[in-house]
Amino acid sequence: MKTPILFVKFGQKEHIEGLQNKGLLYLNTVDFFKKLESEQGARGDFLEGASEIKNIYEQDESILTINPGGKDEIHLNLTKAQIRQFFNYKGNIFSLFSIFNNKKETQEIEFEKSMKSFGDTALIITNVSEFLKRVKLELDRQKYKFDWRLVDYYNENERNLKELNIFSKASTFQNQNEFRIYVENVNNKPLKIEIGSIKEISYIVESEKLTKLKIERIKT
Repeated sequence: MKTPILFVKFGQKEHIEGLQNKGLLYLNTVDFFKKLESEQGARGDFLEGASEIKNIYEQDESILTINPGGKDEIHLNLTKAQIRQFFNYKGNIFSLFSIFNNKKETQEIEFEKSMKSFGDTALIITNVSEFLKRVKLELDRQKYKFDWRLVDYYNENERNLKELNIFSKASTFQNQNEFRIYVENVNNKPLKIEIGSIKEISYIVESEKLTKLKIERIKT
C-alpha cells in the first residue's frame, strides 16, 4: 500500500486542538456519515456501506411491477433507477486528507473550497508513520479490530458494481483524497481514543488560509 507523506485533518477548532494536544481522535459511526447526506449536502454519502450497486437506464427497457400477483398490479417503465445492496457495518470511521509524494522537485497541492465545510481549522500531520504507529498501539491496547487504507473511488454510474466494501466510495467525493481508519464496534456508537500529544509532528492552520501547500525537495 502506498503511504502518504502528509495527512491533513479538517475540523472545528476545539476538536483539532484536542487532536494535537491530547491526541484525541473522535470516530463517528458509519450510520452517522450516511445521514449527513440530508443534513449537510456534499459531506454525506448515502452510498456509504454499499456492497453492490446496479444502475438501470432507459435503453434497458426495464419494467417495475408494484403489487405483483395482486389484483391491482401497477407497471412502470423505468427510465433511470438504481438498485443498492448494503452491508450492515457496525463500526467507526476516522478520515484524513492524504498527500503523496509525486517525486517531483516541487509539488503543489490545492484544496477545494468544499474541504473547508468540515471545519474552520486544519491540522497538518507531518510524520504519518509515527501517527499511525500511535493509533495502532492504542487500538491494540483496547483490543479493537481495525483496518486502514486509502479509499478506493468508483464510478457510481457504472451498470454493475460488486464487491464494494467499507473502503469504497463514490467518485463524487474523490476530491477528499481520503485515508480511512475503520474500527469494528458492535456498540455502533461514537468512539473516542487518546494517543497522546502529537504537537511535535503537526501544525495547526486556519482552514480559510489553507488554499494550497507547496512541497520542495531538499537536494542532498
